[in-house]
Amino acid sequence: MPGRDTCFYDGRCSYCVRTTRLIRRLDWLGRIELRDLTRTPEHELPVPIEEAMRGMPMRTSDGRVLVGYPAIRRALRRTPVGFLPALAMYLPGVSWVGARVYRYVADHRPRAACAIAPGAPDTLEPMTGAPPPPQARSPVRERVILFVCTGNTCRSPMAEAIARGQLSEREPDGTAFRVLSAGVSASLGSPAASEAVETMRELGLDLQAHRSSPLTPEMVERAEVVFCMTPAHAQAARAIAPGSESKIVTLDPDGGVPDPIGMGVEVYRQTAGRLTELIRARLEELDS
Repeated sequence: MPGRDTCFYDGRCSYCVRTTRLIRRLDWLGRIELRDLTRTPEHELPVPIEEAMRGMPMRTSDGRVLVGYPAIRRALRRTPVGFLPALAMYLPGVSWVGARVYRYVADHRPRAACAIAPGAPDTLEPMTGAPPPPQARSPVRERVILFVCTGNTCRSPMAEAIARGQLSEREPDGTAFRVLSAGVSASLGSPAASEAVETMRELGLDLQAHRSSPLTPEMVERAEVVFCMTPAHAQAARAIAPGSESKIVTLDPDGGVPDPIGMGVEVYRQTAGRLTELIRARLEELDS
């Protein structure tokens, strides 16, 4: 049907299921398609699976991608009954509070209600309280690497893409690396800078689907190591996740990676070159 938005929800999370039931009841005109992301091939999702699990993503009828609070707000606005309440959700103060309430609920929803087993974000298992059958457990060891900058639209997503590219070239050895990125002052759902997207495309890497994520204590706790772009980012990350100081380090042990935002694509290329060298060295350290 033309003009429909597509909303992807976690079909094994009771919170998400209740939300989509409400949307279905309000969507008299059939303007919203609801798809269970746990039954959707990953390449059809508008954002990476880990980001989809942190907030309900939506692909709008005009091709935009919204995640979390903006997606819920858009879905409500597309329904006849929810149109007027949704307008209030766009007010600056309401929007600010609403986004943070949504983020808190999403980050603190009961684990038993969620599709993602703790410690195995890509393993969709029934959370019944009983251990999964032996064949459902993966023998692959997972190591999480997290890159952090300010807004999660330039340096850290570029670092994430570069690290994934370098790790994909390795021979399988029974270890699965999971690479994430976030920002100490990031908003939720912003795309990567166009210069960053272009620079990664030149390297054969894709940042088109990237959407920014604010750094949370849970992200730091899950990570084996947190590579920050500057000492200031490392200090902010330690304040966000007290008790995890030992795993939070600067990507460049001798300083920081300057912010290319507002510069031309040539500066982004220089940043990408430096990130490539630093990440290769840091990954070798992790192997030693």
